[in-house]
Amino acid sequence: MYSDIKYHKICFRYTATRTNLMNMAPGAALDRLGDVGFINNVVAGIIKSVLLGEEVFEKPFGGYAPQCTEFGATPVGALSLPLAMNVVKDGRALLLLVAYYDNDRGHKMRKIQLSVNGRPLPIWDAYHLSLLNADLIRFPNPIIIEPGSTFEHRQWDQDGDEVPLSKDAGFIGYVFASYGYLIGEGLRRKVMN
Repeated sequence: MYSDIKYHKICFRYTATRTNLMNMAPGAALDRLGDVGFINNVVAGIIKSVLLGEEVFEKPFGGYAPQCTEFGATPVGALSLPLAMNVVKDGRALLLLVAYYDNDRGHKMRKIQLSVNGRPLPIWDAYHLSLLNADLIRFPNPIIIEPGSTFEHRQWDQDGDEVPLSKDAGFIGYVFASYGYLIGEGLRRKVMN
């Protein structure tokens, strides 16, 4: 089971944030994944995203069901790279990426690298995925992408040649944004395009 979070020791800007985050219970929902280290990293990423969101959105956090005066979160189970880039580009949403998936079994992707605001992150070797017949890379630490950031992705095959992103590949994570963006045209338009 994940480590119990000491919410009372975290200094949130708004008092409602602590209660809403505790009610969201992000760790308990992740227990089924079984990997305690990964679960704890995701929960820590959610807390960091909420703290950053309080500053960026200048509103309290409302969890999965925010009020119109709050910002909230929605889990995203299949976020394509173009969608991820569009969500942060307009400056109204924050992304927390926890894993990368590629469901294309014929795809020969070997390594991936993400860049945020032109800063490349470490290259992850995905070769073991084909050996394990798996399709998911869990990031060692969740990646937080702030609103208005640039976001890029590169990947290489086993021969070292750069290959395009498969249409069956993308990210798993969370979108944090204002209530209006989460329920309205903002996110829906991004998902449809």
